[in-house]
Amino acid sequence: MPHNPSQAGSGIRQPALFVLASLMVVVLLCGCGGGDNVDKLVKSEMSRGKIPAATVVVLQAGKIVKIGAYGLADMELAVPATSDTVFRLQSVSKQFTAAGVMMLVEEGKIGLDEPVSRYLDRCPESWRKMTVRHLLTQTSGLADFINEPIIDLKKDASEEDLLASIASRPLKFPPGDAWEYSNSNYLLAGILIHRVSGLWHGDFLAARIFKPLGMTRTSVPRTRESLSDRAKGYTLVNGRALPSAADTNLALSVLSYGGGGVQSTVVDMAKWDAALSTEQLLKKSTWAQVWAPVKLNNGNLHPYGLGWQLDDIAQHRRVWHAGNRTGFAAQIDRFVDDQLSVIVLTSLAGARTARISRAIAGTFIPALAVPVYKPIKDREPAVKERLLRGLAADEGRGAPPGGIYRPGVGLYFITCRPNET
Repeated sequence: MPHNPSQAGSGIRQPALFVLASLMVVVLLCGCGGGDNVDKLVKSEMSRGKIPAATVVVLQAGKIVKIGAYGLADMELAVPATSDTVFRLQSVSKQFTAAGVMMLVEEGKIGLDEPVSRYLDRCPESWRKMTVRHLLTQTSGLADFINEPIIDLKKDASEEDLLASIASRPLKFPPGDAWEYSNSNYLLAGILIHRVSGLWHGDFLAARIFKPLGMTRTSVPRTRESLSDRAKGYTLVNGRALPSAADTNLALSVLSYGGGGVQSTVVDMAKWDAALSTEQLLKKSTWAQVWAPVKLNNGNLHPYGLGWQLDDIAQHRRVWHAGNRTGFAAQIDRFVDDQLSVIVLTSLAGARTARISRAIAGTFIPALAVPVYKPIKDREPAVKERLLRGLAADEGRGAPPGGIYRPGVGLYFITCRPNET
């Protein structure tokens, strides 16, 4: 479901942090054997992160070059994961909903720059300038119905009730003025598909994307029974992976919403990835719009398209998205100019899927390898303790973390606030 990127910040007042930072040694986690090293990398990351199950697929030029399944899809019953194991995609689902909206745009049934109120009833006056594009690019200003609970997430609600609840909250900013990730955007996008096409968004995606691509194990669950045919989701509690209660605690209207409801396998996701390089679903000119950065009202560009994040790693262009919540974490990375794609599905909320994906990509293209930090011998433990106490004090006052510390590894990233010593 939601994936909300955060940024490191804050700092420490001791000057010694620059000494520590300057002594850090960067090494690259990469290999030279391509797919031959993937198994070792994934198993290492699963052990490090205590991930119960993971599946991965790597594609080059639309063809599978590596596929793997690791761990247990159900730890309690000792059921092994396979390439056909179903996982929740969480916010990776957003790209499917965006594609569904763009299909209706191509058909002339939706105008990307038309106001949302043209398609949805009872929109407040503050939404008058809010367009469909604002929803898909996360620039609407809507409050997040999940991360800023607007509704009781444990109670099922109709689309009308969900829409009314979101409409009752004031906008955070005028549409198009800023970018802020909000799951409400894709909740409304799913409702919009229903209103325009006459099909519930999950049925629309099944009819227009999953079935045509042969994604036979991909769906948006509508009943509790349809949640059983997949890996069990887990959450770390005191360092131990325990079953997530999300499937029983969260309402189906939340679990199946347009921004996080899709569940799939790496085999099916490989079919999706291959289709993105064709015109089977959308015209190439439409895909170009999907992967174009959004332009804000002030003319600035933000690296988010229509359901996809956009960036560069070591000058290699990447379109991607992550998903993380309710017992699962997922990642799709497409290095488009290299024709390399990596997809990672896991059964642990908070799993570091971005690190796993990039480590895998680095075995095929070394420039994409994950930088990791090799600790040095701690020659000043008293200084380290002083720094850690300062970090804890700042974070206790609500400041973002200024460093990352792992027992047995050490302090490997620190920043300072400007004008502080």
